Amino acid sequence: MTKRSRLVVLLILSLLSLAFLILSYRLVGRFTCTGFSITGVPSSWSVESVLSKNIGKNTLFIGKRRILSYLSSLPYIESVTMKIEDGVLKVDGKSKDEALLLYDGERLALLTEDNAFHLDGKDYLGLEEKYMTVKVSSSVMDAAIEEKSSVLSPFVGVLSSSFSSFGLITNAEYDNNKSSIFSGFLTINIPSLESTLTVEDMRMSENLGEALSIIENEYLTSRERLSGEKREYILGSSRLMVKR
Repeated sequence: MTKRSRLVVLLILSLLSLAFLILSYRLVGRFTCTGFSITGVPSSWSVESVLSKNIGKNTLFIGKRRILSYLSSLPYIESVTMKIEDGVLKVDGKSKDEALLLYDGERLALLTEDNAFHLDGKDYLGLEEKYMTVKVSSSVMDAAIEEKSSVLSPFVGVLSSSFSSFGLITNAEYDNNKSSIFSGFLTINIPSLESTLTVEDMRMSENLGEALSIIENEYLTSRERLSGEKREYILGSSRLMVKR
């Protein structure tokens, strides 16, 4: 082979190598996970962390079944689907609507009408806008996690509805300073109506919705609502009373 022939062969090989590199780069870019999107379910730490671990991976080797199984196991997710489009993991689903967050200063739990689930505390920032927070003592949290239920369970429906649908209430606190964890007071903050409601009798869960309606009507029809004075209501065993 002449010197000129060797140069031609080397040039061809160089061009082939360059073409292979360009093609490989395009293929790698095409099948690389570049990000994720979340719709329909809360963007909690648990959801985002399992998705972000796949960024930079080849989409052909991402375990979609494993991810879906994990997401489905989260108690605040009712249903979920996932697909990959243009290198993006797209998660879509439906979250559980009727639920409350219990928080004792350290631990976090999701309370439904028939169950209670211990959550990772890092999920709070991603869930606080979706679910109303009820501050509780450590003993109430212990009981909820161990017994999968709570004295607050009968209030889940009306509290979650008033929080998400009507925007009346923002948060609440359950004070069980009595001997039994089932004989405390539930104080509900209603800043939109410049009011607070204390439920002294925890058996009055069925009357809570009516009480909130009365408070709202009184606020909207009262001439004193522009005074800035906060009203305190008490829901006892027999009726709704105004403390101040």
